[in-house]
Amino acid sequence: MTRTFTVLINTTSALKAMWLCCVLRAASTDAVQTDNVQLFKHFFAEAKKPPVFDVPLKPVSVDEGDKLTLKCHICGTPPLKIQWMKDRRELTSVGSTRISFSDGTACLEISPASKHDAGDYLCKATNDAGNEFCKAKVTVKGKSSL
Repeated sequence: MTRTFTVLINTTSALKAMWLCCVLRAASTDAVQTDNVQLFKHFFAEAKKPPVFDVPLKPVSVDEGDKLTLKCHICGTPPLKIQWMKDRRELTSVGSTRISFSDGTACLEISPASKHDAGDYLCKATNDAGNEFCKAKVTVKGKSSL
């Protein structure tokens, strides 16, 4: 039985095109054809993109007692796992520390900020395609006594 397939390939990869031709030639039954179409969809699916900080963290200086906020924006194929660290120790959302991640924006809030919150902060984003991080230095200024 001879089958005719029309395939439109919009790719610059000759390897993918050759692979597709071999798969389609091997399709001799409806069952095999269905399996090959699924394989085709998987092979040509959009590649997973590793995390990229398109808006990185910036150094922050706050007064003691004020709210400390660090924000950055991350692009990449979901799901993204976000971790916050201070001086190489992982932070969690507990007590005065709030961690959130929504619409690509990672946010760390500490309220009220105290002198011990000063230090080096790092936000790390991880997905199946890789990981990336950005850093910022936080300075907490003591209250001036009058």
